[in-house]
Amino acid sequence: VGSKSIDKPVIFMKILNDESLVVVDSETTIRFFNKDNLELKSGFKVGIKHKRYSSQVMTVSNDGEYFATLTTDCKESKLFNTESKQMITAVNRHHGEVSCVGIDPLSRYMFSCGDDGKTFAIDVKTGKLLFTLPPHADTINDIAFSKNGNWVAIASYDRKISLFSLVTMTPKNKLKVHAAPVMKVKFFHKNKLISIDKKSSAIIWNIYSGKVIQR
Repeated sequence: VGSKSIDKPVIFMKILNDESLVVVDSETTIRFFNKDNLELKSGFKVGIKHKRYSSQVMTVSNDGEYFATLTTDCKESKLFNTESKQMITAVNRHHGEVSCVGIDPLSRYMFSCGDDGKTFAIDVKTGKLLFTLPPHADTINDIAFSKNGNWVAIASYDRKISLFSLVTMTPKNKLKVHAAPVMKVKFFHKNKLISIDKKSSAIIWNIYSGKVIQR
């Protein structure tokens, strides 16, 4: 279809609800492109340099109104409004480094995950702490949301996956079958979750029963 050169390493890409393509580089320069012809629509520079690409150090909400990022030293996560380009809040509650960030599909919460195994949920409009997810014993490597925004999954170095319902605001399951640290999780159709560990073993789960569908 087309191609576009970016000067710095690209660390994040996403097609938004309005069909535009957002691209973020390693110095947190955010560019919004027309996805059909790759013409630049808008953009701005934040100037936070990233060296940690193994986890999601940057994310943009589906509606393109908010973005979250780790700081250069990974001591804080920050939430910004893309229209005003102003910071809404900085999360400095972690004991140790922040490992990854996420914004739910309905743009309600920004999640800040850390090497301390903790996940804090922040209201994207007010920047206030709303709740915390059940902690893990080790670093959180990835965070994923179901398409409808009803579920959040947390993958950890402790080899476990936490499932949390954003509808009832209650923990659902802690999935404990992996023999190695869980590095990635992703929801897909028909209430399924796939998880991949450090030894490249993949497991497909039923999120309601917590049972393994396939290895």
